[in-house]
Amino acid sequence: MSDPAAIPPPSVYNQAVAGVIVNERSVLGIMTVASCLRVLGDAVGGLQVHVHRQQGNKRSYKDPEVDPPDVIIDPCADIDREQVDFNLIMSLGLNGNSYFHIVDRSGQLDMPQQVEILNPAQMRVNIEKGFRQYRIGSDIGPII
Repeated sequence: MSDPAAIPPPSVYNQAVAGVIVNERSVLGIMTVASCLRVLGDAVGGLQVHVHRQQGNKRSYKDPEVDPPDVIIDPCADIDREQVDFNLIMSLGLNGNSYFHIVDRSGQLDMPQQVEILNPAQMRVNIEKGFRQYRIGSDIGPII
């Protein structure tokens, strides 16, 4: 006997029975959701950046403040940091995840200099030989 409270797997039959398909576009059509995400995005986009260098094994409010890395101040070439923060919050609110692709690195430590925001719906995360592989597009897309 099956459990009547169990959620059936997605199928064409279930979509027809439910009557409403939920995706980013349909959720943003609900004014309350769009407004909440805008308020959160604007609030986070307006925050100042503070970077502290941890000393010892534990974080402390006494850790010295240092200049933020360039990738924090100007993460994307085509949009400003406030818009990046806003897009990050929108991605987290709509998808539960956000992904950045490192576009440019520099220096001896090969530190990130520029990033781009990726659509979580286009990302595939696979585990092979105990390591996570992030792919853009499909299971045969490039590993990033």
